[in-house]
Amino acid sequence: MRVGALRAAVAAASMAVAATLAGCGDVNAGDAYAVELDAFLDTQDAVVAHQVDGANDLPYSGSATTSVTLDPALDTDGVVEATTAIVTHTTEREVDSNDLTVSIAADGADDPAATTSFYLDLASPLPDTAATRARITSLVEHAQSYVPADPGLVSVMAEADAVRVETTSDPLVTAPAVQAVVAAGVGRRKPDGTVLAPDLELARGEERVAGAGGDDLAWLGGVRDVVEQARRSPDYAGLWARSSSSPGERPPMLGISLATTASDESIAALQELAPAGAVDVEVSRKPPPTTPRPSPSAATDGSARP
Repeated sequence: MRVGALRAAVAAASMAVAATLAGCGDVNAGDAYAVELDAFLDTQDAVVAHQVDGANDLPYSGSATTSVTLDPALDTDGVVEATTAIVTHTTEREVDSNDLTVSIAADGADDPAATTSFYLDLASPLPDTAATRARITSLVEHAQSYVPADPGLVSVMAEADAVRVETTSDPLVTAPAVQAVVAAGVGRRKPDGTVLAPDLELARGEERVAGAGGDDLAWLGGVRDVVEQARRSPDYAGLWARSSSSPGERPPMLGISLATTASDESIAALQELAPAGAVDVEVSRKPPPTTPRPSPSAATDGSARP
């Protein structure tokens, strides 16, 4: 092939590729989608707060994570109507997935400002049909079922892989009931079509309980004695509890944190209260606070000196 003919062929191929890519949309698909959806949410009276984060996974291919807070004055019908408007909205830019979390008022919670939420995995806009509204209604009802499980909840943030709960209740008491609600919820869909139950992360201040999707947290009842004894100690600083990553092979784990000044005797006394074999209990001191090192500029210009 002559050089001129070869150059012409290369130019034609380049033009064909450029035309194909142009038809794919914006090269930063996630960002473009986020800007467009953000602008749409600005127009919705029922939406009081929102955030759309786009990710440009590949050229011309992206995904998004969206959080929406609806007006707490809305009743169930209003929430369903507002959510339907969001999930059926069609954008010019498209993404492969949009993890959507919708926060609403938690009806009947001790705290009148408490919120709960539900999650939807949106690969594409849903049709505005009775089936879509029925699905959203079911999600709203599920979100409200966190309240009887934990009336002291402050917030529930349902996401693709985890449900994060802030509460004023004793987490050891409410976590099993909250975990049952989580296990009945909607998580991320696997490629084979099955849906993974999200993990639970429940917290009250420095007390935190974690459970993998579907785990039974009834074992927390067996550590109440050691936890109550720890809470009465002036050295008590918090706890963490989580199910084993290998059920049947390793027991669940409980960590109790004491002040840096706690004595060896205090630690040993709590360790002796741990149920033998049933739970792996670790009692330890909090690490001492670290002193920030002066920056190199402070050391050289003398600003670190008194």
